[in-house]
Amino acid sequence: LARVWSTSELRDLMHEMQTELGASHAYVSAPEQDGEVKGAAQGFLGAETCWDAELEQWRICSLVRGAAWDEQAVGVLAAAGGGRVRVGDRITAINHRPLTYE
Repeated sequence: LARVWSTSELRDLMHEMQTELGASHAYVSAPEQDGEVKGAAQGFLGAETCWDAELEQWRICSLVRGAAWDEQAVGVLAAAGGGRVRVGDRITAINHRPLTYE
């Protein structure tokens, strides 16, 4: 459990444990939440970053584009502002905190 960082990962772990035990028809579901906003679930930004040693900054190396047949299956950054975030863009800070290699 030391490497489980989210409820989603915990559900995945529990599902795998049930599978290994051979427990058929056993399910793990997220708790129902009042006022849950569709599409507002926590997730990944959909970008791979790499360190640019020459500039000493992080860059976006790739963006998740998703599936052409599913408009909802796209990384947040690829969908942000109609493509304002691009491969090669630099990430200089998060929440006004400068980023370093460490």
